[in-house]
Amino acid sequence: MLNMDTSIQYVKGVGEKRAALFARLDIHTVGDLLKHYPREYADWSNTVSIGDAPLDENVCIRAIAVSVPYEHRVRKGMVLYKFSVTDGETQMGITIFNNKYAAQKVKRGEEYLFFGKITGNRYGREMSSPQIEAVDGFDRLRPVYPQTAGLNSKAIEKVMKSAVDGLGNALGEDFLPEAFRKQYDLLDRKSAFLQIHFPDNLEQVAQARKRLVFEELLILQLGLFQLRGRAHSYTKAVVEEDYTNEFTGYLPFTLTGAQTRAIQDCLHDMQSGQAMSRLLQGDVGSGKTAVAAAIVYSLVKSGFQAAMMAPTEILAAQHAKTLSKILEPAGIRVGLLTAGCKAAEKREVQQQLANGSIGLVVGTQALLSDTTVFYNLGLVITDEQHRFGVHQRATLAAKGENPHMLVMSATPIPRTLALILYGDLDVSILDELPPGRKPVRTYAVGTDKRERI
Repeated sequence: MLNMDTSIQYVKGVGEKRAALFARLDIHTVGDLLKHYPREYADWSNTVSIGDAPLDENVCIRAIAVSVPYEHRVRKGMVLYKFSVTDGETQMGITIFNNKYAAQKVKRGEEYLFFGKITGNRYGREMSSPQIEAVDGFDRLRPVYPQTAGLNSKAIEKVMKSAVDGLGNALGEDFLPEAFRKQYDLLDRKSAFLQIHFPDNLEQVAQARKRLVFEELLILQLGLFQLRGRAHSYTKAVVEEDYTNEFTGYLPFTLTGAQTRAIQDCLHDMQSGQAMSRLLQGDVGSGKTAVAAAIVYSLVKSGFQAAMMAPTEILAAQHAKTLSKILEPAGIRVGLLTAGCKAAEKREVQQQLANGSIGLVVGTQALLSDTTVFYNLGLVITDEQHRFGVHQRATLAAKGENPHMLVMSATPIPRTLALILYGDLDVSILDELPPGRKPVRTYAVGTDKRERI
């Protein structure tokens, strides 16, 4: 009997080699497979006559093979198999490319379903490379899955059926009470999985999606509430004094009102005894890095270290260069740690983090490695949080004792969406640009301007 955690290779029809193909789709377990939802559905139940079928659109034709596929070699490596079919009123030519196995399955006088696009002119109609199936059992909605080389949608569908059958009652384990499901008109979990993969009709697909989307959002919200509970729990990283005035003396520019307010928001949280968990949102050029530098200064002066994680090595290097110019004249050492750093450089930075001589380290996911240990981590900053998973953020935070968390994003986020994406965070917005900065303008450009782009 299968369960949700069973390795995909133990599903009937998979095995070790095919499991490697599923891994390309990030499918490793039966649970992963069930959440590999169809991107669309092919309607094999709605057959049309050859004469009435629209051209260049996917249609399903029910027809009888009136000839045996004959082989036609075009060139080396290209073999065509051609035959004719009829629906009783109109004949149509079928061409199969380089698929001897499919051609051999077609028998003269047998009825089949042909799914594909019809082309034609006044001399007749043709269908090239259609999907061909026996009539029995295939006249229904068929799932079309995201696929990869060596693993087509039909193969995924077959494995999906084996997984569903192998799960049995384990497919129906539902954590939503029946009364709750009735209140919100939701399918039970077993029916939702069955109807999303093997639907009776499009209405049932919609119902299945409703249940599965509801479930995902509910789990996300519960996880975010749990994170918020953690975020507002006790921390040892208490900033005893606000050193912002001292810090601004090292700056060659004056902070904007929005930057000053954001710094005060952060320091208020960091002085409270509870772990800060805050989103700093502002356009490119609004000065998020200066805000981060200001709170790092007060934090390091209080005896703690900070880490900033960026999504790319280039961005990490840029941040490290900018922050070094601001913080090192003030006596705070800044380190850079990425996968691209030389081994000797990595060891040196990691040693200095471990003994506390580096106050701020900027890096990529290299910060998450087991060999990166902090002396006294008190603040984690992530840039462009939507490029990181919650798990990565939590992994970095686990290197300290409930450190403060600051997320920086240049993406404008409506308040309602922020509650979903950043439900565990308080929000500070930089709504002013420093003097002399040109406003950022965003344009939507159509494909007709592709050459100019």
